[in-house]
Amino acid sequence: MVNYVISDNKIETIEKIKNGIERLAKELNCNMVCSTVDDREFINLEVPEKVEDYFKTEFLEMFASKILYINKDQYYRDMLKLNCNKNVHSFMLLKTLIFADFHYVKEAFKKEIEKFHEFSIDGIENFILRKNKEGWKTIALETNRNLATIASRKTFRQFIRYLIENLNNSQGAVNLMSDEIPYLVTNDLKKLEYSFSELEDLSNDQLILATLIEHFPAKVNVFSKNLSEELTYTLEILYDLQ
Repeated sequence: MVNYVISDNKIETIEKIKNGIERLAKELNCNMVCSTVDDREFINLEVPEKVEDYFKTEFLEMFASKILYINKDQYYRDMLKLNCNKNVHSFMLLKTLIFADFHYVKEAFKKEIEKFHEFSIDGIENFILRKNKEGWKTIALETNRNLATIASRKTFRQFIRYLIENLNNSQGAVNLMSDEIPYLVTNDLKKLEYSFSELEDLSNDQLILATLIEHFPAKVNVFSKNLSEELTYTLEILYDLQ
């Protein structure tokens, strides 16, 4: 058996990553024990040697993605004073800033922690991610300067579109379908999922927008008549829907 330890001083962060670790541990028959010692939360894992390489690959992808997402989300919320529950503009801006360099930073982050067997989340945040936060600060300050010149919701969404268009397209065209609830599928009918839905409680409109911003397809074909006015207007601005 190979031992892995994940710990943090915030139970909220441990809870957000625990489900993914539990699924992986169950899949690979790893022993997993959660505990609290001196106000610190621990996840201890015993991984069979024969599956360690696979475990490490899957674990690093999940851990790096979620910790990076949690940190970028909280940093930009604090720096830009965003209330995403009440304001669709704030929600779209936050997601765009999170995913702007996400893949590049995540891959670099994984390389820095790939030799670890003990993952102290607060230590990783304070030291490994610290240099990234300097870049995020510059982006936040520049964003605030741009926001000061935006007066209308159309202009704001055009600004979001400008930011999103600098992302790499990870999909071609996608299709917005609907039964009772709208959902996205690729041209080969594979459902397009939002990678971080279990980290936050989103409305259906928010889930559609977050999924589009994360994957930013080149085109959206709308086959649903069951869309809110807000979502329809936003898609018209982002994708020139007719």
